[in-house]
Amino acid sequence: MKTIRLYGRNLLLIGLFSGVTFVLGNSLIGDPQARTLPQATLQFPEQVPLSDWQWQESKAFKLEGDEPANHPSGRHYQYLKNGVLLNIETYYLSKASGNDADVKQLLQSLTHLPPDLIQESTIYYQSGIGFHSFFTHQKTAYLTTCMNPEGESTVDQKQFLNNQINIALQPKRLTQWIQGRVPLRDDRCLWVMMSTPLEGMDEKTAQTVLEAAWVDWFNWWKPRFPPLALAGQPTD
Repeated sequence: MKTIRLYGRNLLLIGLFSGVTFVLGNSLIGDPQARTLPQATLQFPEQVPLSDWQWQESKAFKLEGDEPANHPSGRHYQYLKNGVLLNIETYYLSKASGNDADVKQLLQSLTHLPPDLIQESTIYYQSGIGFHSFFTHQKTAYLTTCMNPEGESTVDQKQFLNNQINIALQPKRLTQWIQGRVPLRDDRCLWVMMSTPLEGMDEKTAQTVLEAAWVDWFNWWKPRFPPLALAGQPTD
C-alpha cells in the first residue's frame, strides 16, 4: 500500500509540474500575435543627458507603415564633444517579437545600409549592460542594440528570448503573473543606433567612444522605461 501511495503522489507531482511547465512554455514561446497585451507608451524627451557630451538638437519622427511594430515612432538626438559629433537614433517598438527583435533585421528594414555589411557586423558584450553590434560604413562608425525593459540589451532573436526567459523565471515576476497583474513576457524594445564620423580617429577609438556613450544612454533609460501591467493592475 505504501508503494502504491508513493506512486500515486509521484504521478500527481509529475502532472502538476507538467501542467505548469506547459503553461510557462506556451506563454514564453507561444505565438505572441495570439495575445492581447496592454500597450505602454513611451514619451521621448527633447534632451537626454550624456556625460561630457553637449546636447545640440533633437527631432521626433515616425516611420510610415501599416504595422506599428515594424514602423515605430522615434527621435533623433545629436551631441558634440571636443569637435566629435554623436548621432543617436532611437525607436520604441511596443511588440518586438520575431524578426523585430533582431537588430540586423531592423537595420535592413529601417535603414539604407547594405545588407551584406549588416550581416557581417561584430557582436560585443559589456558586463552588466548586454550585447551590442559594431560596424563601420563610409567613414562612419555605428553601434546598435535593442534595449529591453528588464535585463540586458540584445542583438538577435535568441538573445532576446533568453533574456525574456531569465526575467520570466524570477520569483517576483512569476508571482505577479500568477496573480494576473503582469504578462509573463514583455515584448517591448528600445532600439538604439549610435554613430560618429571616422574623422581624426581610428575604428578602435570610435568604438570606445560609442560604447561609453551607450553605457550612459542605457543607465539613463533603464529606470525610465514605462512599466507594463495588465489593465487596472499595479506592478509595485
